Amino acid sequence: MNNSDEAMIHQHKATDLKFGNDHSSPMPN
Repeated sequence: MNNSDEAMIHQHKATDLKFGNDHSSPMPN
């Protein structure tokens, strides 16, 4: 896993928190 992938996952988790953990996103945790 490269830094870009890791950053994208962290960004997604942060977005999940902002949106009340709405898991309608196609990308799993």
